[in-house]
Amino acid sequence: MTQLVRLIIRFMGIVFGYFIACITAALIFAFLSGLITQQDFEIYHDFEVYLALILTVGALTFQFANMAWIPAFILIIVFELRSIKDWLYYLVASALITIAILFSPFATISAQNDALAYIVSAMAGGFIYWILVGGRAGNWRLKS
Repeated sequence: MTQLVRLIIRFMGIVFGYFIACITAALIFAFLSGLITQQDFEIYHDFEVYLALILTVGALTFQFANMAWIPAFILIIVFELRSIKDWLYYLVASALITIAILFSPFATISAQNDALAYIVSAMAGGFIYWILVGGRAGNWRLKS
């Protein structure tokens, strides 16, 4: 397999891993921030709760992926080129990206409300990304 094919496969894996990480972050944020609660499962019918959960997580996934994709992919490129495979780097990087987004002057979300929930959910997404893709950063290169 040529190096170009390895790079293309790796890029597809990176995009897939980023997408799954955003879904994970959105799901965790939906529960941490109280958008979906335990009582919702007891009060409402299953269909209504699961529909609300799917729509909420879908909207949050789009929001998270849209807000963080530029800094995330810059760091992913750096991690890939330097073959950084340690899980702690991915957790810290996702937390720093979230903090930078929350407190930037162009932020579309309020940093006062649920800032900790945003950071924790981003760290969970970063950990899932590390499990799926980040633990093999730089393996697409041919070994000589």
